[in-house]
Amino acid sequence: MNGSCCLYGEWPKNHTLRQIAQKLNLVRDVRQIFGLPDRADDLARDGSVLDSAFYTNRDLASITPEEVRREAEAQAPHGTVYMTEQKTEGVSEGFWGKDENGDLFIFILDPAGFDEMNTAAEVMGSTILRLAGYYVTYPAVVTLEHLELDPEAAAEEGLTQKDVDQFKGRRAVGTRALSGFRGPWTYWVHRDRRELRALQVFGAWINNYDQVDHNTIASLFDKDAGLLRYHVVDTSSAFGSASNRVKEPSAGYVNNTVDVHRLVTTPLRWLATPFGYRDPWDPAQPVVSPAVGRFDANLEPRLWKPQYPNLAYEDMDEEDAEWAARIIGQFSDELIETIVGLAKFSRPEDAAYMAKTLQERRDIIVRTYLEED
Repeated sequence: MNGSCCLYGEWPKNHTLRQIAQKLNLVRDVRQIFGLPDRADDLARDGSVLDSAFYTNRDLASITPEEVRREAEAQAPHGTVYMTEQKTEGVSEGFWGKDENGDLFIFILDPAGFDEMNTAAEVMGSTILRLAGYYVTYPAVVTLEHLELDPEAAAEEGLTQKDVDQFKGRRAVGTRALSGFRGPWTYWVHRDRRELRALQVFGAWINNYDQVDHNTIASLFDKDAGLLRYHVVDTSSAFGSASNRVKEPSAGYVNNTVDVHRLVTTPLRWLATPFGYRDPWDPAQPVVSPAVGRFDANLEPRLWKPQYPNLAYEDMDEEDAEWAARIIGQFSDELIETIVGLAKFSRPEDAAYMAKTLQERRDIIVRTYLEED
């Protein structure tokens, strides 16, 4: 998705205007100061999250690896892909195209020098969030061996065979386009929903640090009733990937623009350094491989944050976090290995490392929110 809309639109709003508006709500602000944010208001009497336009409850224990693979195959592009338009937004290389069935997809490629990293992250992250119950687009790893120029696109868009040849034969992730597209939605407006606050915990699990306003889509799924469905999209910056590059060691702990909290606390951290204070990340964290990027089991879930402010996360309470942790704990080793298999890593050691690390991070989250006193 286009990160510039966040930097020049939602980031200033979330860091300044909406922060001020939130401070003017004195009752809400006082509760925040004492660590007692307003309880989510979309709950059933027993505290469970109801099915809604944002979320649907799923029984993870009943989902088999075969079902996961079958669903992924059914949603993948089929046969020859016909290029219809160059991708112009965002930082990743790609294009729009239709498969033999006439279904529209956006195809994104890996950054130079990091084959498989971006495409694997998109498939694994989207599958995890969808299985957890969120509405997410369907991506699939493909090899663009059968890629042709759409005749209408050649006439209307000015595309040439040269445009096609730059992608032909390369690995990509093809994501099925949503019908009824209505544009992005903001977490700020819906910040009292438990499933949106708790996305912070899912973000920490897979280090999806671009899980913010500009990676959302509202779509019209019932035209007669005018009903919308709210999707979270684009996990290409999850795991060890930063979409068009490898993640920095601090990713997931520091805002990438101006981290006000870190700026204000800098003197305190300097003073505490001689007494053993260290940042929660390893500045020397290595790149595991070009396909994995920087991703390990060194995780402090309570300290995790996205690269841009997300005000729904700031209102997350312990009940919200525990709800997410219970769902994450239901992802079995076998289910995680199945999800990693959809990424189609060419090296078995990369797949094994990714599965093991996800399992370890899952266990850390469960211990942090469900087992600590």
